[in-house]
Amino acid sequence: MRPKLAAHLRARENAERELKRRGLFERYIPEVAAAISAILGVPKEKVEKPFFKALPNFVRYADEANGRVEPAVPSPPREPAAPGKAKGKKGRGEQLTLVE
Repeated sequence: MRPKLAAHLRARENAERELKRRGLFERYIPEVAAAISAILGVPKEKVEKPFFKALPNFVRYADEANGRVEPAVPSPPREPAAPGKAKGKKGRGEQLTLVE
């Protein structure tokens, strides 16, 4: 198989995989938010919002026009870690805050 064709096919497979993954997240966020809102006694919308805001950190969005896969919304600049705190992976494992 030619290198360009193989790269194109891999990119298309990756985009399809990310689309399915995004669909799973989008399908279950409302259900998880409903359960958490029932436990915490806060409105469901207030719980859903941080989950959808964090979604681009966990799923890459496909740009259908040119076939590239990239985050839908660029991540905001991160603040430098406070002295004595360990740095983690960018965008992974961040805690969602439901209470303001």
